[in-house]
Order: sequence, then C-alpha cells, then structure tokens
Amino acid sequence: MSKINPTAKTIADFVQNQYSASPKNIIIWDTCALLDIMRLPYRDGDIATFQSLIEIKKIIDNNSVFSLCSILTASEWNDNEGTVKTKTQKDLDLTSVYHKNCVDIINSIFTTSHPTTKLDDKSLVVELEKIAVELLNKTTFLATDSIADSALWRVAQKKAPASKKQEFKDCAIWETALAIGDAVNENGKKVVYFTVNTDDYIDKSKTPKVPYSSIASEAISKNIEFTFKFTDAYNKIK
Repeated sequence: MSKINPTAKTIADFVQNQYSASPKNIIIWDTCALLDIMRLPYRDGDIATFQSLIEIKKIIDNNSVFSLCSILTASEWNDNEGTVKTKTQKDLDLTSVYHKNCVDIINSIFTTSHPTTKLDDKSLVVELEKIAVELLNKTTFLATDSIADSALWRVAQKKAPASKKQEFKDCAIWETALAIGDAVNENGKKVVYFTVNTDDYIDKSKTPKVPYSSIASEAISKNIEFTFKFTDAYNKIK
C-alpha cells in the first residue's frame, strides 16, 4: 500500500512564494487521472500513453512545470489506491489466462509452437504504482478552505461536475483549479486540468464529446485547458 500524508498549502501561499518567484506552466491533477497511472494498461494504455506519462514525470522532476492537486486528492488516493492496485493485478492475471488460451488454440489450429508468456508476474503494477507515488511526492497539495463555500454552492446548484452525483470533492477540486487559473491568469503560462472523469465533465449528448458548456466557459475565462488523456496532457504542458 502507498498511502500519502502531504501538508496542504493555501492557494495564496503557493502563488506568492512558489509561482510568482518562477512562473511556469501548471498541471492540475484530478484524483482519477493519478489512479489511472496504476491501471494504465486498461485505460488507453498503449506505449504512446506510457511514454507520455514518463515525459510528464520528467518535466515535473526537473521542475519545469508545477504539479498541483487539491488536498482532497490525497484522501481520495488513500481511499482507492489499494483497490485499484488489486483490481489491476487481477486483470493482468486474467489477461495472462486469455492470452495463453488463445495461443494454445492457435498452436493447435496451425500446428505451430508460439510461446506463451505470463503478464502477472512481471511487477508491472508495482512499477506503475512507484511512478505514481514519485509523481505525488513532487506535487504541491492545496488547501480547500478558500473555495469551500463556492464548492458547496456548486453542489447545491447541481452544477457540473456535480450535475449527476452532487459530489463535494469533485466540486472542490474543480473550484481549486478555477482559483489557480484566476490567480495566475495574467502571466501567460498554461494551466492544464487533467481528469479522466468523463462522466461528470463531458457532455455526452454532443458529438464530438466536449466538456459541459458551463465548465467549458469557466475554463476559458480562467485560461484553463482541459485534457482527458496522458498524451494530450503532455502535448499541452511541455
């Protein structure tokens, strides 16, 4: 298990003492995007996605961008990381079984001798978890005190991302992103908000699928760019 216990900074503290001293592009993580690092093979998890994740981590490691989260992300991570890790390992176990069965049938049909290999014993999930934790250790966590009222108002109004579940944490994380965007809006740097939560952010009645108009207009007003994939996140933030 990889529980985290970060110290939260106020948004004002971050802006005054970190950002203002050296303005850089910012990536703000929703919790689900961080958890998707561990389940990456099953979430658009091709090699290009993995390589984009590594490139994002590199530019965070060398302090070329700021990596930010709401402090609520820490509790969400702690609540869910064990379940996600276990589920991904079970999925790999099952994938190994499927792969072996397919290769066995192919060998029988074509009288070939293709080898089968197991995925579940190659420490993939452990390594992905390690990447996620190292990234979290380079992330600044922001307190929610200053945005609590606006997040609660959002829940009460059932305004996206609370239009379906009325989840305070989702609203607090988004309001934190808006507050950051507002605070650094005049510096010409990018603020990229990375979520994979398409249920609460995407208007699926539209083609192509786009963020709900209400949060899209908020993002534009605060100079925030949405992204829903690791490859897009890297291309926006690099």
